[in-house]
Amino acid sequence: SLTLQAFNNIVLGTGGSITGTVVPLNVTLNSNATGLGGGISLAAGTSINSNGGDITMGGGVTPATGYAIGTAGSGNSGIDVFGNITAGAGNVTLHEQSALGNGITFGGGLLSSDGVVTIDGMTFRGGAGTNIPANYFAGVRFQNAGTRLTTASGAVLITGYASGGTESQGVTVDAATIETTGAGTLFLSGTAATLGNSGWGIGINSGGLVRSTAVGGGSLNFGAVSPDWGN
Repeated sequence: SLTLQAFNNIVLGTGGSITGTVVPLNVTLNSNATGLGGGISLAAGTSINSNGGDITMGGGVTPATGYAIGTAGSGNSGIDVFGNITAGAGNVTLHEQSALGNGITFGGGLLSSDGVVTIDGMTFRGGAGTNIPANYFAGVRFQNAGTRLTTASGAVLITGYASGGTESQGVTVDAATIETTGAGTLFLSGTAATLGNSGWGIGINSGGLVRSTAVGGGSLNFGAVSPDWGN
C-alpha cells in the first residue's frame, strides 16, 4: 500500500504518476491531516493506476470518511482532478468540501473502476448570479468535453450537497460524461439546500451525458432536492 499524508495540500504535478505493477496497490491521499485545511490536486497529464487496488482521497484523521478541504493550492476545490484515475476492480472513494469553489472538480481525464466508486462532495459557495451554467458551483462538478467517469460492472455513488444559494448545485455534469458500459449502476443524488436562482439538485448542461451504453444492461438512478425547483 501507499499513503501520502500532508498537513495541507497534496499536489500531483504534470507528468506525475502513481502505478501499481505486479500486485494491486492500495493508494491513499490524505490531505488536511491536522484539520486546518488542505485539498488534493491532480494536474493534467497525471495518473493514478492502482492495478486493482483501492484508491482513497480524503482528509483528516480518517480519509475514507473525512474531508479534503479546498484551498487556493488545490484549485479552490477539495479535490481538483484533471488527470486519470484507474482502479480496475478496485474501489474508489473521494470525500471533499470547499467554501471557495466546488467540493470536487473533475475538469479533465478519465476515472475508471469496476468496483464501488463513492464520491461525496459539498460546497458552501454561491455563484455570481450571471446565469451561465459553466460558472455555477457544485458539491460535485464534472466539466469539459472529454472528461469521463466510466464503469462496466461496478456501482457509482455520487452525492453532492450545496448550501451556497445562488447558482449553487448538488451535482453538475457540464459537457462531461458519466457512463456504464455494461451491467454497472449509476446513482446520482444532489441537494441544493438554500433558496437561490438556479439552485438545482442535479444539473446536466451543455451536452453533458449520464448514460448506459449497453443493450439491455446498466441502471441509472437520480435523486434531486431543490427549494427552487422541487424534488
